[in-house]
Amino acid sequence: MDRGKRRIRWVVHSTEGAAVDKESHVFNAYCLGPVARIGPNNVITDDPDTTRRILAARSGYVRGPWFDSVRIDPYIPNIVSERDVKKHSKIRAKLAPSFTGRSVAAMEPIIDGLVLGWLDLLRKRFAGPDQGLCDIGKRVQFLTVDIITKICLGDEIGCVKNDCDMHHLLETVEMGNKVCQYFSVFLEMNTLFFQLARIPALAKRLFPRPSDSTGVGRLMGMIHQVVEARAPEENRRNDVVSSLLNQGMIKDQIDSELIIALVAGSDTTSTSVQSILLSIITNPQVYDTLRSEIRGAVARGQISSPIQDAEAKQLVYLQASVLEGLRIFPPLSQLRERVVPPGGDTVGGYYLPEGTFVGLNTWGLQRNKAVYGEDAGLFCPERWLTDDADRLHAMHQTHSLIFGHGSTKCLGMSMAMMELTKVIFELLRNFDITIANPHKPWVSRGYGIFFQKDFYVCLRPVNYTHPPTYEDAVGSIPPVTTMADLTPEALSQLLDYPTQAPPPGVTPNFNNPHSIAYQVYITAGFCVTKGAFGKHSWDIRMGDYTKSQVVLALLVEITLPLSICAVKASVLMLYLHVFGILRWMRIASITGIVFIVAFHLSLSISFAAMCAPQASSRLDFLAAFISNKCRHTNALVVFQGAGNVAIDLFLLTLPLPAIWGMQMPLRRKLATSAMFSVGLCACSSSIIGLIYRVQFYRADSDTSYLVVPLWATSMAEETAGVIICCMPSTAIVFKSVKGPVASWLSSKLPRLTGSSPSRDRRGKAKTRSQSYSSLGELSSPNIWVDSEADTHSLQQLKPGNAGVIKKMEFTVSRTVQQGYGRQGHL
Repeated sequence: MDRGKRRIRWVVHSTEGAAVDKESHVFNAYCLGPVARIGPNNVITDDPDTTRRILAARSGYVRGPWFDSVRIDPYIPNIVSERDVKKHSKIRAKLAPSFTGRSVAAMEPIIDGLVLGWLDLLRKRFAGPDQGLCDIGKRVQFLTVDIITKICLGDEIGCVKNDCDMHHLLETVEMGNKVCQYFSVFLEMNTLFFQLARIPALAKRLFPRPSDSTGVGRLMGMIHQVVEARAPEENRRNDVVSSLLNQGMIKDQIDSELIIALVAGSDTTSTSVQSILLSIITNPQVYDTLRSEIRGAVARGQISSPIQDAEAKQLVYLQASVLEGLRIFPPLSQLRERVVPPGGDTVGGYYLPEGTFVGLNTWGLQRNKAVYGEDAGLFCPERWLTDDADRLHAMHQTHSLIFGHGSTKCLGMSMAMMELTKVIFELLRNFDITIANPHKPWVSRGYGIFFQKDFYVCLRPVNYTHPPTYEDAVGSIPPVTTMADLTPEALSQLLDYPTQAPPPGVTPNFNNPHSIAYQVYITAGFCVTKGAFGKHSWDIRMGDYTKSQVVLALLVEITLPLSICAVKASVLMLYLHVFGILRWMRIASITGIVFIVAFHLSLSISFAAMCAPQASSRLDFLAAFISNKCRHTNALVVFQGAGNVAIDLFLLTLPLPAIWGMQMPLRRKLATSAMFSVGLCACSSSIIGLIYRVQFYRADSDTSYLVVPLWATSMAEETAGVIICCMPSTAIVFKSVKGPVASWLSSKLPRLTGSSPSRDRRGKAKTRSQSYSSLGELSSPNIWVDSEADTHSLQQLKPGNAGVIKKMEFTVSRTVQQGYGRQGHL
């Protein structure tokens, strides 16, 4: 039971991206040596010597069942998932020529071309004086994916060119790593799935296939097409697929190996570039020192464009910064457990029986104070510039463990280091970079491999001919403006950015923002809980506004005045029907109807004219929605709210003189007034709505958040009007069911209370119909009757009004069941 709980907790930490923090906590809080126990049969170590001994070629340690979690094909293991030492060595021997030696030198021109194209994209889209923020993490991912696909498949996938996640490859890889985390903890699931894969029908359902249209299967299909195209010798190129075919590797094995290569060669490199860049630009001393080294070398003419690997190795502080950035934030946090060999072993002074799983704590290794000093938790490139040769050698040996050791050392290490130094150098060579949100520069999650998002920076191009002065720097700061009046083309470049800067001290929350959209969902019954509305403007991106949401908002703005108009005009029509005999009531009601129709119709036409898009695309709708022209309707929103309050007060007070001028009992007057006093709810809703409308009018208003209470109060106001219009019909329905319900109750009450039936004057028991007749009920449930009197007079309170009938008597003719069963007209 305890073991199951531990594994569940570990899965929770893994899926939250916090497993590496948990590992560090275990060592800091509970471990007094190089080994910590994290399960009944699981330990982890952060000792460099122990790690090297375990990973040595003939150590006796073998890969544990953890590696089955990265097995994509149930029948064909890949270089990572293969646990047999000899089979793993054969696969490694075939892959090595593609990523080492001369192949690395041949890769550099390919990488150079893609890096130059990437820099050109950054200049055009993000480095202009009027350009916005750049999610540099996403653009680094696009570059590393294009590089690895170009090297492996012969052609880049096109993420940089199209500035998007082509075929959702990055999304697929991230989701795949999350799934692997589950299988790496619940190892029995691997065994179960492999056993089920023996049944062909289940294997097609449980594992990805090249014929799949989404997910990992889609990626497998892309690779499979390239492998099939390269199969004939005349079609082979200078890429990894052709190299593996020349080595005699079977096609299915190539498919499996290249998926691992794409993941390992893109996401790990991307994470490393981002972590190194963040460490540099958030340390002013390091940033200034490295920038001086880079720009000094460029000014002296020592650097090519882009920088070559041999040139980068001559820049001492650049190399130190890259090494330190990798050390402080290793891209992998996977345990990669090995199994203690037969006979057991002593690790860190503790005896471990055979079969024990030993995990490798990479983050703990790179923060080992015995190797890196007491400040091992700090980013300090200067530690690599020491004159102590022994310490420098120990640091390099420990640092290399990031890429593995012995027969498990990463084959792409040289290629990765070349990419890292090249990209970091060119970024700082071409741009001055500033963090957009210093309080929360990025969102980072570790699912075995780290993934980052929302890494926003400001890019300013570097001018080597005329270095900027202070006046130039101040003059280049763009004025504070809104995103209004942007064309759809310009707007498309801002979809990843927040719609509004947060207030001081507030950090944007794109992942799980607070939302009040449920108010409209509950009030109106339609769903706006997905999308931008109901969330603070600084917690959403421009891209969060879907077309359906924008269309919904525009339709609400245009049709809401019309629906309110219909409801309020209906209330006045009800007044005409009930009190139309009064001349002043007729004049007031008709005048009110004309005013209400004119008022709301003009509002609806104004909203439509000022906010209508020029075309039907999503960007056209969005551009119209945030344009200055449409924002001018905020004043109309306040004007509409004030008008609603005035009209609601008019509707509330209008019938009261007529009601209290009628000659009827006080109880009836109070009941009738209470029926129309439902309008108080409408008045309250319109007053609250006016308060929100005033806030909405402010130039810095949180529009996406405030629009929801505006809709909610408007719907409450309309609902109150509908209730008023339905009151007469509701009363008829109530009186129709009152008789049968009372009859049923009377039949039950004598039985419950034991009382005798009522008797008439002659002492005879009354029938049920006679009893209700004496209460003034009707024989027909379809007639609304008055139990107080048979004839009423409707008399005006103002007898001096000429031309108006002073007193009008009318007889309500109805059939009443008398006590003795006779019918008559009164």
